[in-house]
Amino acid sequence: MYDPLSHTFDGFGSMEQKRAGASGLELDSGSVVIAGNWYHNDGIEVFDGKKHFTYIKDVAEGRSRPFIFRTAKDNAIVFSGFNTKGDSLHSSTADRLRGEAVSIPLLETWHPFGCTSHRNAESFIGDESRGVYAYLFPVRDSTSQVAIAKIENGDVSLLPTVCPVPMKTRWGGIEYYSAIIADQAHGRAYLVGVNADAHTRPEKGFRHYVLRIDYAEASEGRSAPLTLYYTDPMHDMPEYTPVLTPEGNLLMAGGLTTAVSNFSPSAHAYVLCISDGTTNLSESNHLW
Repeated sequence: MYDPLSHTFDGFGSMEQKRAGASGLELDSGSVVIAGNWYHNDGIEVFDGKKHFTYIKDVAEGRSRPFIFRTAKDNAIVFSGFNTKGDSLHSSTADRLRGEAVSIPLLETWHPFGCTSHRNAESFIGDESRGVYAYLFPVRDSTSQVAIAKIENGDVSLLPTVCPVPMKTRWGGIEYYSAIIADQAHGRAYLVGVNADAHTRPEKGFRHYVLRIDYAEASEGRSAPLTLYYTDPMHDMPEYTPVLTPEGNLLMAGGLTTAVSNFSPSAHAYVLCISDGTTNLSESNHLW
């Protein structure tokens, strides 16, 4: 546990369950819900925010890198698009920190997906002061069409958008891979992708795409506008969920070089300048 003020580390208790491929989310109390595993049994446990972990219960089905979202001040829901071996998990079942597992009808046809590295709290678009716990997350159907889902206090629905999420451009298909990064200060959120043949034809370079979702404009009878940004081909593929900077841009660091191997990491960092007044990327609503 790192203290940024003193630049020191302090040890603390181990999790009850040995884990890899796990996710966590802080509750309003300061405790942290943990779930997910990799090639091992899964379950839900809670870190007390100080030094101790408590195993709460087994889950209905094992998951890797699950989404964990608050549904109330002291409760959270857990689901994923992948099982503990990384295979697709087409299931509508979700576990809850408090209460029995539930079925989410939308997930019967729209399956959640996301990057292997995501931070659940960064998808939050709600208002704790009013007891509104809302998040956005990406989903896809059996045809691989992507859409934006919204969960609010446990209720899941598709966010209405002015058009379908664009899946291809004049350069080919788009493979979206990130979780959704919300910029609450501006009422918008971002989903990041790369050219669909990035892994099979890395010599072409990695053209990144950023889908901007103006979710704050979606209300009763209105749909959220979508804007697609794209980069020139990059030499590196920082294929991890970016970080939102204080200026409203996206910072991407690390990833893989054109060799596309775990043994060829990239040392580059990129800032995708998409905040108002500093748009250096190309923008179009008509690429598809």
